[in-house]
Amino acid sequence: MPPSDEDQLRKSTFDTQGHSRPDVTSFSTPSQPFSQPSPSSLLLALVKDVALRRGVCSPAIPPEVVIAFENCVRRGTPMLKFVLHDAPHERFFMIKFLDPKVYGAEAGPVLCWYTNARSSTVRRYLPLANLIAAIDGGDGHPAVEKRMVRPGVIKGAAFNLKANYLGADHILQWHFSSPAGEEELLAVKLLCKKSYVAWRIVTEFFSKTGSVLMPSM
Repeated sequence: MPPSDEDQLRKSTFDTQGHSRPDVTSFSTPSQPFSQPSPSSLLLALVKDVALRRGVCSPAIPPEVVIAFENCVRRGTPMLKFVLHDAPHERFFMIKFLDPKVYGAEAGPVLCWYTNARSSTVRRYLPLANLIAAIDGGDGHPAVEKRMVRPGVIKGAAFNLKANYLGADHILQWHFSSPAGEEELLAVKLLCKKSYVAWRIVTEFFSKTGSVLMPSM
């Protein structure tokens, strides 16, 4: 049986070589080993704050989460964000603390996005403590299904008045649910397998913080 993505990540290496399809745009990055850093003060603070807001002790941080966060997620990542009434558009996503001077002391850690990596204005944010699930693939998300032209292929934004088709891979859905009962399902497409695996591992960890199966520090 071939090793899973998580097994490969524990070895600090992402395999980013995929099988390309004719007439479908594919994204790839060179396969590079990830170093094995210690958790930064930022990651420790994010985990502690989310756990506190959920009323639980800070969990132990698995090594694959540390590797994925410190080598990829921490820097922020461009993704295609699916919207219901238009083509998916690129946004720059980060997990961070919002500035309390701007957003107030209760803003806390969030998943947020910008127009691009150079932008200084947060377009929108969702509290990380409200993340309850990280879901593989686009099944069941109306904005993803609306762009599906055939199994495995989605229609992207037009370029020079010509349709652009993308592989329906590396898609994640994030399910947020607030204490007030409001729910939101956000769907994004990562542009390479390396980023996809890293964001899946990190967001799944935060979504499960407080689970009875998760050991405490």
